[in-house]
Amino acid sequence: MSVIANNTLSRLIRISNIHSVNPSDTMTNFTVNLNRMTETNNILRVVLKSVEFPNNGYNIQTSGASQNNIFKFRISLDNDYSHTITQEGYYTTQQLIDILRPVIQARVDVFDPTNIVSMSINPYSKKIEYHISKNTVSYELPGDSGFGSLNIALGNTVPTGVIAYNFFPVQSALLPDLYGLTDVYIHSTTLAEGNVVDGDVENHDIIGNVPVIEPFGKIVYYNASDSELESINYDSVRNYDNITISLRDLENNIIKLNGGKTVVVLKVYYL
Repeated sequence: MSVIANNTLSRLIRISNIHSVNPSDTMTNFTVNLNRMTETNNILRVVLKSVEFPNNGYNIQTSGASQNNIFKFRISLDNDYSHTITQEGYYTTQQLIDILRPVIQARVDVFDPTNIVSMSINPYSKKIEYHISKNTVSYELPGDSGFGSLNIALGNTVPTGVIAYNFFPVQSALLPDLYGLTDVYIHSTTLAEGNVVDGDVENHDIIGNVPVIEPFGKIVYYNASDSELESINYDSVRNYDNITISLRDLENNIIKLNGGKTVVVLKVYYL
C-alpha cells in the first residue's frame, strides 16, 4: 500500500444521480462530471464515507437478470403448467399464496372439482405447506427451474414429489426468499478498478458494501468506516473528470430501484 504524503489536502465530494450527465443514466448506474473541480486532480487516495438510497427494490421482478415471476407445477404426473406474475412489486409470502392457490385449484378442478388444494405458512418452520383433500388428483412442484423461477423464491429448490392426500402436508425445501435488497455493492470503474477479488476468481471495481437492514419503503443511510475495503490508495496521482457509480448485487447485476435518489459522499486526498 502506498504511503499518503504529509502535504496532501482533503475534501469531501458529494455526488448523486440527480447531477448525472447522460440521458440514459439511472439512479443505480450514473456518471457525474467534475472537470471544473481542482479537488479531483492529483488524487492519491479515495475513501467512501457515506451512501444514501431508498430501499424500494422489488422482490418479484418480471424482466432483467433478477426475473423471478414464473411459477411451475405439474398435475397427475404428466400435465405441466405455469403461471406468470405480471405485476412487478414487493410481495409477502401470503400474498403469493393467495395468488397461486386458486391457479393450482383451477387445474385440479378439471379432474375433480371437489378436491380442495390448500397452501399455508407453517406457524413454526415458516415454510410453505402444500396439501390436497383427496387422492383423486395429485400434483407436484419442480425444484430449481432456472432463470425466471418463482419456485426458487418460494423455497421450492428441490422437487416436492407427489402431493397427494395424507395426514401431513408437504413442505417446501427452504424458507421463501422474498427479502428483496439485503446488501448493495457500490462499484466505480473510475475510482476502484480491480479493488476487490472474490470467490469467482475475478476482480471487481467495488468501493464498499452497504448492508440493507431498513424495511422496504425506507431510506438506507450508511456511514462507512475507514476500513481496508473503503480506503483506496493509488501508486501515482490520478485526475478525474468523470466519476461513474453503480449499485450492484452479489452477482454483479445492476440493481433496479424504483424512484428517489442515490447520494454518495467520498473523501479525496490530493496534492
